[in-house]
Amino acid sequence: MRKLSQTEELAKILASRARHHLLTPEQVSRAMEEQEYDVAGLDALYEALEARGIRVEAVSYTHLT
Repeated sequence: MRKLSQTEELAKILASRARHHLLTPEQVSRAMEEQEYDVAGLDALYEALEARGIRVEAVSYTHLT
């Protein structure tokens, strides 16, 4: 079994936290800090999340008013 890259490992962690295949930018940022993930790999992380069917979107509360 091959060892996961730091990007794949973080994508796996985030995918397990996603609700309805959706994460907020804040959730991604918090996980990056927890894992001491280099921000230079952000594009690769988003690609890895997309490959897992996970979207990153800001939550809109306008529908609540």
